[in-house]
Amino acid sequence: MNYGIKHRSLKLYSSAAVSVANPELDVIKKKLYVNCAKFDRGFSIDQENQVEVLDLVKDMQRLMLDTCPTKGFKEYNETSVLSGNWQMIWTNAYDVLALGLSPVTIVQGIYQSINAESGEIVNIIDLAPRIEQLLPSTFASRLRLKVFTEGRKLDDNRVGLVFRKVESQVKSVLGFRIPSELPKLSVNLPSLSMGSNDSGYFTVLYVDDDTLIIQQNFGSGIFVSVKVNDV
Repeated sequence: MNYGIKHRSLKLYSSAAVSVANPELDVIKKKLYVNCAKFDRGFSIDQENQVEVLDLVKDMQRLMLDTCPTKGFKEYNETSVLSGNWQMIWTNAYDVLALGLSPVTIVQGIYQSINAESGEIVNIIDLAPRIEQLLPSTFASRLRLKVFTEGRKLDDNRVGLVFRKVESQVKSVLGFRIPSELPKLSVNLPSLSMGSNDSGYFTVLYVDDDTLIIQQNFGSGIFVSVKVNDV
């Protein structure tokens, strides 16, 4: 089963393939994706939608076959199902949803690029001017923000984090692409170990070949993502 969700247009795609091994899971995933798309990744969420999405997440947790989703994370000669590029399609994390309140910018896309072999995890946010909603798509402008972190396996479901640096780069202005060779604004962060009870980590609630659901820290925001080819 292979899904993809386009941000802003909220257009939902699904292949004809059905999870023959677990048709119940297939139905739940379709319901989850529809709800994520309908409410603009959580930015247009209401309480009823949030409850329904969280109930679907619990159902997917119940049906997850992988009992050790962090297997292979920085482990020699092991592969990890977490590796890849993931596009966020829903969250209830207040720090992310607050980005949608900006009078100046809109959120075009939020991604997480995970390299389980090296342990590098890059969180990516693409922003655009809010006035762009009134302009033709040919006048697109993009600012890309990246937060580089180093992850380490804490247990079967949890990955601790060390934050390394923050980087920003203008990708395009009024439809004109900015050469990637131009210097980026980069700030190194203090080396603070993450993963203790009062620090940063994420817990894998569900993962398979095309869907990743994580919760940042304990009792904090949940992120639903789908795998994409690139970011």
